[in-house]
Amino acid sequence: MQFLKCLLPQQYNENPDIFDQPVIPAYLLNKDKLEREGIFYGKTWKDFKHDIQWM
Repeated sequence: MQFLKCLLPQQYNENPDIFDQPVIPAYLLNKDKLEREGIFYGKTWKDFKHDIQWM
């Protein structure tokens, strides 16, 4: 926390809640939406790997 405050003092002063409040990853907030619209929708890890290598 101290490191971030020193590294980003202006951002901390402008919006301290971003630094002081718990962070919840977006995928935890709406798992159904992520599963319907995310990059892995309908695919396995192997499919995804193939797509990013060869598409």
